[in-house]
Amino acid sequence: MIRPGAALMLVVLWWPLASLAAGDTDIPLPELDAHDITRGEFTQIRQLPELTRPLRSSGRFVHDVDRGILWQVDEPAPSTLVITPGGLYRNGERQSGASPMTTLRPVFRALFSGDMARLQDHFEVTTKAVDVGWELELSPRDSSLADALATITLSGDEYPHKVVIEEGEGGRTELRFAAIEHPETLDEQTQQVFERVGKAAP
Repeated sequence: MIRPGAALMLVVLWWPLASLAAGDTDIPLPELDAHDITRGEFTQIRQLPELTRPLRSSGRFVHDVDRGILWQVDEPAPSTLVITPGGLYRNGERQSGASPMTTLRPVFRALFSGDMARLQDHFEVTTKAVDVGWELELSPRDSSLADALATITLSGDEYPHKVVIEEGEGGRTELRFAAIEHPETLDEQTQQVFERVGKAAP
């Protein structure tokens, strides 16, 4: 079973970018199209300091720029996580209290919707030279965010392939993405999930 802080997915990127300074050299950032809706498959490997073996899970995700993120775990045990402007919901129930996911939700929205300015409000963004594709490293600006995570490393080519989250307490989450699509509209089942959590919002 994954923790809310491990989902995250969240973390996939689609944004049009120009360039940022990395050391003394300007390395162009990836020019990736922004989309209102993105869906795909994920594989997650979660390593916790207290465990000798990593936790593995897989499933599907949907990001809607207006509604939020649906993170559907299929294996090893079904679980549904939804992050909306109204909060975080696990298996249809609103999660109370602070969590890394609710803290990071505005950042994820910035990444998914292509709002680079919003991303830079939360992170120092460093570009890295690689032989194939691209790689970015994000370091949190906010001290409260730094308590939850140390860095996020993103890599890919025409679309993001991998996100590695190094957490503040020593945990590590690696997400790999596949079968990325950009449908014009949400399918009926996904739309119903967002509608249900919308009705549950206070």
